[in-house]
Amino acid sequence: MSLQERVLDIESKVAQALVRSARPKDSVTIVAVSKRQPLPRIQEYCDFQISRGKSIVLGENYVQEFRDKRASLVAQYKVHLVGPLQRNKVKLAVSIFDLLETVNSERLLAEINKEAAAVNKIQSIFLQVNVSRDKAKAGFLPEAINSSLINSLAVYPSVRVEGLMCITKLYDEAEESRQDYRLLKDLGTFLETGLSLDQCCLSMGMSDDFEVAIEEGATHVRIGSALFGERIQRVSFVPQGSHLE
Repeated sequence: MSLQERVLDIESKVAQALVRSARPKDSVTIVAVSKRQPLPRIQEYCDFQISRGKSIVLGENYVQEFRDKRASLVAQYKVHLVGPLQRNKVKLAVSIFDLLETVNSERLLAEINKEAAAVNKIQSIFLQVNVSRDKAKAGFLPEAINSSLINSLAVYPSVRVEGLMCITKLYDEAEESRQDYRLLKDLGTFLETGLSLDQCCLSMGMSDDFEVAIEEGATHVRIGSALFGERIQRVSFVPQGSHLE
């Protein structure tokens, strides 16, 4: 299957999931996870979407990898950080990402606020929630999304919380993730009210279970291999003087 065929197949499945859940057309954003994909493949995706008048949102896991890619990528797009963010890379992340999806602690919130304020930026973020209580996953525990946290966000004026994100535990069947996505949806409803958001975005669902996530309210689905095909271990795009993580 060609990249174009994969894109159309994913878009069809997204549309069908929206119909099943009686949700409006185009109410889900596909975050095309382009980590460790060769530049020609990412450029091909961007060119295809541009030719169809589609907006582009890329998802990258590694701050320095995307820093080195972006100079060679010719397209109008937004990019989300969907991988773990270390505090020593916050300054660079704030300078190159439109949205940080994996903010998993108040300590990280404070660092993002500091670096965003230094460059006069309001940094958009999602709070990552460990809905599965998986010891291998990062994120706020569900009970930490509470009134105390909402009140504390006032001390971070250079951060805009736009929603929640989760990575569930690795289930054998996509259907098993449904309970976790329902929990994130409930937390999103609480956050939406507490922060007076027009909509609390919910980034949940990946290549194996995005249809279930959409049925449970996802506004963003992170799809990598199902769009781009298999990743390569190392990508040969590094400009002179740059280093990958």
